[in-house]
Amino acid sequence: MGKFLALVVVVGLLIGGWYVFGQNKRAAAGAGGLPPVFSSMTFAEAVAENKTSGKPLIVNFSASWCPPCQTMKKEVWPTAQVENWVAANAKAIYVDVDQDGAAAQQMGIRGIPTIVIFKNGQKVTQGGFKDAGELVAWFEKNK
Repeated sequence: MGKFLALVVVVGLLIGGWYVFGQNKRAAAGAGGLPPVFSSMTFAEAVAENKTSGKPLIVNFSASWCPPCQTMKKEVWPTAQVENWVAANAKAIYVDVDQDGAAAQQMGIRGIPTIVIFKNGQKVTQGGFKDAGELVAWFEKNK
């Protein structure tokens, strides 16, 4: 009976740890945390670096109160397809329009989500909500 009880305790601890870890990971991505695809650079830093990097810069203008933005943040940006493409081909940053209104105003952002692609420090194109497949195809077309 003692071995059985010890086994139940160990299994319970493992399941509890898995659950807590999973909850923390989901909370970080959903409540303000950003998917790992995004660099922590500011808009100004990223555009300055883009002038000489040779890779496209992808800027996601978004907000915490915007449902389509949050859908992309939770379901599109974290996909392996998007993360792998960005890692191999570009740099991506996230700009919250409420926290960096100057960048949004400078770019003339009127609706969100708006995704802007830069090359050599210059805006090439911009678009809106896309699913993962559409987003990667759009990136590929504009790289």
